[in-house]
Amino acid sequence: MTAKLGAAVEVRGPSPSPIEKINDEYRYQVWYFTNSVSKVMPGLAKLRDEFTWPEGVTQVLDVDPVNLV
Repeated sequence: MTAKLGAAVEVRGPSPSPIEKINDEYRYQVWYFTNSVSKVMPGLAKLRDEFTWPEGVTQVLDVDPVNLV
């Protein structure tokens, strides 16, 4: 991922979410740090769409999270 997004993004994770399990489903998070969200979002959205997600996996991209849980 960092190869496609370059030095514009620092990626941390995946790591368990603060609340690891809800309704028998495990939760993980990946953090993306950047100085320019508007420049990085198109590339990140494209990568997300190109990736084949396993069945049953729900993924959410939150640009400015209010609640980190």
